Amino acid sequence: EDQQTLKQQQQLLQTQNQQWDRNQQTLEIEQQTLEENQQQLQLDQQTLQSEQEHLQTEQHRLKRTRQAIQADQTKLQSDQQMLQSQQMKLKADQKKLQSHQAKIQSDQ
Repeated sequence: EDQQTLKQQQQLLQTQNQQWDRNQQTLEIEQQTLEENQQQLQLDQQTLQSEQEHLQTEQHRLKRTRQAIQADQTKLQSDQQMLQSQQMKLKADQKKLQSHQAKIQSDQ
């Protein structure tokens, strides 16, 4: 009977050992999965960081372009004002010439 009990205990221990081995394997697989996930997260983070830097560079470029466009607009407005004043001066000169011409013709 003792031998029967010993055999049963041995089988129980063996079963527990097998279960422990399976648990150990499961833990190792989970550990590996976690490490892989961590590596993927690091890669994703690096990608996001480089995308963010790219966006910031693009933002700076757009800001400089907008400033250049605004400067061009300001210059165009001042050129336009100058042209308008020259045009008004030319019209006034033209009127003077016309009245001068009319005076010459009436004198003849």
